[in-house]
Amino acid sequence: MDHPAPFTAIAVLAFGLLVALPASEAAAAPPHGSGAPAESLLVTGPTKTEVTGATSVPMAAGASHVLIDVRIDGKGPFRMILDTGAATTVLDSDLVRELGLKSLGTTRIGDPSNPLANEVDRLEIPNVEVGGARFEGVAAVGWRGPSLAAAVGARGVLGLPTFRGCLLTIDYPKREVEIAPGELPPADGRNILPLDTHLIAEIPVDVAGRKASAHLDIGNGSSLIVPGSWQGRLPTKGEVRKGKGMRASGPAEFTITTLDGDLRIGEHVFHDPEVRFDSGLDHVNVGYGILRGFTLTLDQKNGRLRLVPGRITGPNPTALGGAPVPAGERRRLGAALGMRSDGVAEIQQVLPGSPAAGAGLEAGDVLLQVDGRPMSNEALVTALSGKDPVRLHVRRGEREIDVVVFGRGAKDR
Repeated sequence: MDHPAPFTAIAVLAFGLLVALPASEAAAAPPHGSGAPAESLLVTGPTKTEVTGATSVPMAAGASHVLIDVRIDGKGPFRMILDTGAATTVLDSDLVRELGLKSLGTTRIGDPSNPLANEVDRLEIPNVEVGGARFEGVAAVGWRGPSLAAAVGARGVLGLPTFRGCLLTIDYPKREVEIAPGELPPADGRNILPLDTHLIAEIPVDVAGRKASAHLDIGNGSSLIVPGSWQGRLPTKGEVRKGKGMRASGPAEFTITTLDGDLRIGEHVFHDPEVRFDSGLDHVNVGYGILRGFTLTLDQKNGRLRLVPGRITGPNPTALGGAPVPAGERRRLGAALGMRSDGVAEIQQVLPGSPAAGAGLEAGDVLLQVDGRPMSNEALVTALSGKDPVRLHVRRGEREIDVVVFGRGAKDR
């Protein structure tokens, strides 16, 4: 995931685009994009896959993230983020200790803007179970710093390489993840596209007539991200705003506006999507805001992706604040939240005209309580899933205020 998702319930530090290097290569490795073989940037392992038939697990409620419950080495279940933009599986340090996993040495991970940003421990997980599927000898890393997944109630990230030996389906309309044996038909350029997973899942796209290879990143909560160098070269329209977020390598800044043209992925066309120009990236990234109306099936072994559109509502699947929401999904604040280094949730951006803006929330507000409960993703998701006003207690500068969303007003305390 590249950035906190704007206008979703909550967002966390970046997981998508995690890149890992073997420790022996870390010191001499050239930067990402320098022409080094992609394989040298991967943490791999002799994963054995046991999938005797199709098995599915539900997606837990959790903003834009795909959250599923898994068992690790016979223990759990543990909630994890499933991320096609993560090149390896990442476990929070407390989960590493709980499982009793031993370090096999160190490596460094980050994202393409800084692949060597963070030192981590190399691990091998004896087995991971997802529904009726079992994966043995899963390569992973142990995150040493503050949890990057706690904001959504998760203990880490399941990277795409874990599922290399089977079909992986992310069904957003049904809110399910399915794992099955088999393979997809050959790419047809329409609903079945070539998929490159040597480093991070990539697919061909067309951005306003400009062809590119895009990272397929379900962990990225926004819609379309392009390199900052493309600014001024792509047709855009409407308001231009500045945004801030976090990647695995640290803070990120970007410019947000609207593409004056189409994003094409196979036969699927997205008119005038939101676009972010990010000077820290050298590639296109397609995220949840685009993919949320589809069922995605990834066949890594044969390098194929199938996209099947589902039932969605709303005029534009990438319009700010008006994105289609699967039936039964909770209300949205209209604010982007991110986790600070001290572990608190801070509002990073508020969409004009949104419920958050109407309630008086501002960028920089720190969320302390939700409906009288300590701020957590679970508390926020529960509050937004109901029909009653959501009462937030926030810190703004030196004072604390109570804010009522989907109701009336704010007041000082």
